[in-house]
Amino acid sequence: MGEPYIDVAPDAVASAGRTTAGCSDAWASWAGRSAAAVRQAASDAQDGLMTTALESYLGTINPSMQRMATNTEALGGNAVTGASTMAGSDNSAAGVVARAGGTADASRRYLSRPITAQ
Repeated sequence: MGEPYIDVAPDAVASAGRTTAGCSDAWASWAGRSAAAVRQAASDAQDGLMTTALESYLGTINPSMQRMATNTEALGGNAVTGASTMAGSDNSAAGVVARAGGTADASRRYLSRPITAQ
């Protein structure tokens, strides 16, 4: 079994968050292309039942595809926010430890990861 804590590298998490958020346009584009393809298939169908089924499918699936883009952007943004919070906590802790320790090196990370996961 893995370690009972979360190890956080704020710079790496922030970078991954920005990359993830940047993918939201690609997801939105994919959703648009997929919807256009299903609309075209519905338009081209020679059978009214098939057209109705495709339009119904599009009405069900398209909102989910659009939410994927929105959720991807939110996930990335939340990761950046979390990384920023962790980095800020590190900086605050470094200041407190430096004052308390006198000669301690205030530039390194003082918050000891592991953070216990519950």
